[in-house]
Amino acid sequence: MSIKCALGPVVAALSLSACSLLLHGDAATLIAHRLETEAGALRASGMRDFSFRYVPEGGFVDCSGAYDVQFTERSALVVWCKDEHGTVVSSHTTTYHLRFVKVPRTWNVAKRAGEVMRIELTRQGADVVMTAVQ
Repeated sequence: MSIKCALGPVVAALSLSACSLLLHGDAATLIAHRLETEAGALRASGMRDFSFRYVPEGGFVDCSGAYDVQFTERSALVVWCKDEHGTVVSSHTTTYHLRFVKVPRTWNVAKRAGEVMRIELTRQGADVVMTAVQ
């Protein structure tokens, strides 16, 4: 067996992993995309307030176990994914959400595996503002 043949499956697996990240992002980017969708829906609805629930999907690009999320005032969204012992196994960060929502203060939430995070959005003039994270 040549080295080229032996590396084929490895290269294929790495390519699929890279495609998955490019198409779906990571745990923080998934939340940011959800904020983009929900902020757009709130703007289009004419409603003043809206809340939604977020649960990680698990798998390769999202947290499979417990997770901590920090929304930093006017700054980054950070997600720490944990294993069954509570040890951080990966962390992810983005500021993409700031294109769609204002974050007026810092929120920190810690969730068990599969536990729902609830985010409340409020329209304030032309802006959509995060008003609660639980």
